[in-house]
Amino acid sequence: MSGIAGIIQYNGAPVAAAQLNLMLTALQGRGPQSTLTYLNQVAGLGQVIHRHAPSAVPQSLPLVHPSLRWALVLDGRLDNREELLNRLNLPVASPGMADDGHLVLAAYEKWGQDCPQYLIGDFVLAVWDCQERSLFCARDHFGVKPFYYFNSANSFLFATNPDAILATRSAQHRLNEVRIADFMLDLEGQDTTSTFYEAIYRLPHGHALLVKPGDIRLRRYWQLAPAPDSGITSPAGYVEIFTRYFSQAVRCRLGNPAGTGVALSGGLDSSAVFGIARQIQAEVTDEPLTTFSFISPNDDNNQETRHIQALLNPDSPQAHTVSLDQVGQSMDTLVAQLENAGEPFDWHMNIWRVLYDQAFEYRIHSVLDGVDGDLLLADSNLAPFLWRSGQIRAAMEETLLAEGLMRFYYRPWKLLLDSLRAAFLPDWLRRSGRKLLKARTMPNALRSSIILPEFARLTHLDERLEKFRSYSRNPNVGSQMEAHRAALSHPHLQAALERYYRVASACSIEPLHPLLDVRLVEFCLGLPWQLKTRRGWTKMAMRQMMEPLLPAEVVRRKDKHHLGWSVNNYILKTRADHFRQILEEDRVSLGAYIHLGKVDRAWKHYLMVGGDAHASLLWDAVALAFWLRRQKTLL
Repeated sequence: MSGIAGIIQYNGAPVAAAQLNLMLTALQGRGPQSTLTYLNQVAGLGQVIHRHAPSAVPQSLPLVHPSLRWALVLDGRLDNREELLNRLNLPVASPGMADDGHLVLAAYEKWGQDCPQYLIGDFVLAVWDCQERSLFCARDHFGVKPFYYFNSANSFLFATNPDAILATRSAQHRLNEVRIADFMLDLEGQDTTSTFYEAIYRLPHGHALLVKPGDIRLRRYWQLAPAPDSGITSPAGYVEIFTRYFSQAVRCRLGNPAGTGVALSGGLDSSAVFGIARQIQAEVTDEPLTTFSFISPNDDNNQETRHIQALLNPDSPQAHTVSLDQVGQSMDTLVAQLENAGEPFDWHMNIWRVLYDQAFEYRIHSVLDGVDGDLLLADSNLAPFLWRSGQIRAAMEETLLAEGLMRFYYRPWKLLLDSLRAAFLPDWLRRSGRKLLKARTMPNALRSSIILPEFARLTHLDERLEKFRSYSRNPNVGSQMEAHRAALSHPHLQAALERYYRVASACSIEPLHPLLDVRLVEFCLGLPWQLKTRRGWTKMAMRQMMEPLLPAEVVRRKDKHHLGWSVNNYILKTRADHFRQILEEDRVSLGAYIHLGKVDRAWKHYLMVGGDAHASLLWDAVALAFWLRRQKTLL
């Protein structure tokens, strides 16, 4: 794990080393690290490489090409090294290609700005071309690694987080109040470019950026498409190939097991990652796999906890668990992390904070998880496509005879009626319904949140609500595959990955998401629908793959129970006096965004009777208050 930063001067003035060092200082986190820089007249590149584990492999970054023409900074990992070496006509044990940086620079030398098309892994990169006086930047396929930038008439700055850009004082510290409104209504995945600062932007996933004086060009280098037809026709054949891709995704992220752990939630996705990782680790060592899990103190009432216990050997020293009773022991650390959260959205990630902190304590540097299995094998509202294509029997089975999670969440007759309406409702009637719904959306949103109505109108929140809703509608496409592609392309996925990165990096942990390996995702996009969902049972390919490796109760689970909100509620209850004092002290600054009277009433009801609805409103208010306080420290 590392952080990158850079400054390009358009006006010919040399880059000040002090400015670059300010950026690098803002990227330093917990654990030992080394800082390296490259300065060449109008360009300066820097990298903070965290070495918080003995197994961390040092990389020589920034890296300068022997010709001195190109300089590279890279935060990431390549998963197709052998393929790249073959394409570059280099031997597998090629001298000078020991780390990914040298391989990326060799790829850039051969393919130039097309090189990201040949890279597979989680990465952001920036290459300075001394001869062309240009900077080329690229971000991985799904946006696992973050990239922020600021562009002005005089300079271009980029970094792993916006704090590093703000540290130079080049970009004015102007809050993007539209994003504050997004937070108040939980519109995190509104787009792939905006940030909480007006002049700072995100490079979208799967995109590249070419920067020259007076010219900045953004282009997409990758578009999600199904993998080439493998010629497989039988379900068993598809599951075999799925298993191969899944195992490859886990294997290339598992790396050195001594420094890598698995976040095991008890759900099917993380359990599948755990099962495959355990199998891979058994090939090289007798040591058990290191796991981190959050469990309920009331074992009989939580399905996830029972599944975790069914998977783990309770006597294993590598099976680490935390319960709500233990959170109080690290409450000061947890609240301090919340007070310094990069975005208000990060306040919802407290189970992950606890697990990442525990991983750091046990000298783990990378943690595998099960994000985002729901998208990997999404049913994408399958039934309407079955009705329209004349597959009546299959449509009936997916509604009236649905089992599994579908039966857990929905009643069969509701599934049937909703699917018929989605399949056959005339477009004119659908448009009329959307107009009526749009008219009610804003009033409903105001009633269920603490956002100030005047602030909502000022930020045109009604338009943003409608835009956000449009992402989630069943797209007007003719196949389940196209609907699946739309779900995987939702801006919310990039936003979620950025949130995981921010929270994990604050704990000096690198989050690894094997279920979002681009090769696995492209294969799953082209899977027959019966291997994504069958009679309401979702993720069929994964369930069939894991039947020999996991207990039947995990493979065939029919419900979901989340503990995330219970942790938030516990923190709020424990620190209620402190949080309430903060809200009282910051009423002036908060009054521009939130309905203070509603907050006061929520406190009164919460202190009297509790309740998740009141706690949720208060949680948002406290999160915004602390984030606004943090902005003052960045000025």
